[in-house]
Amino acid sequence: MTEQVALLDTINPAASAAFEAANFEVVKFEKSISIDVFADLARQVDALALRSGPDVPAEVILAGDKLQAIGCFCVGTNHVDRDAANEAGVAIFNSVHENTRSVAELVIANTFSLMRRTAEHSRAMHDGTWTKTDDQSFEVRGKTMGIIGY
Repeated sequence: MTEQVALLDTINPAASAAFEAANFEVVKFEKSISIDVFADLARQVDALALRSGPDVPAEVILAGDKLQAIGCFCVGTNHVDRDAANEAGVAIFNSVHENTRSVAELVIANTFSLMRRTAEHSRAMHDGTWTKTDDQSFEVRGKTMGIIGY
C-alpha cells in the first residue's frame, strides 16, 4: 500500500515533486475545506502538509488512524492542536526557513522606507500637506546598518 500525503493551502510544487520522488501518493487540497472533509482526509493519509492554515483541531488529528506526521511549511505550529498530536503520537514539524527570503525582502524594503520617512510623508500627503523636504531623510548608500533582535 502506497503511503499518502495531503498537501493543503497550495504548497510549493517542489514539495509535490519531492514527495512523489519518495514514492508518496500526493493528494492536493486548497486551504478552505470543511472540518468533516478535513477529518475524512486525515483518516486516509499518512501525513498532512500545510502552511499557516487551516487550523488542525483535535478532531482532525484524532480521526487520523494512519496519520504519522503534520508538516507546517511556515514559521510556527500554533495552528495545530499539539496536545491532541502528542496523545495520538503524531509528529509535528515545521520549516523554520520557509519564509526567510520574504522576511529578508521585507526588512530591506522597510529599511528604505524608514530611512526616507516614507510613512510620515505619506501621512502628510493624505492630510493635504506637501512636505517637500529631505530633512531627516537619508540614503542607505554608505551607511552601516545592523539588525537588532534577529
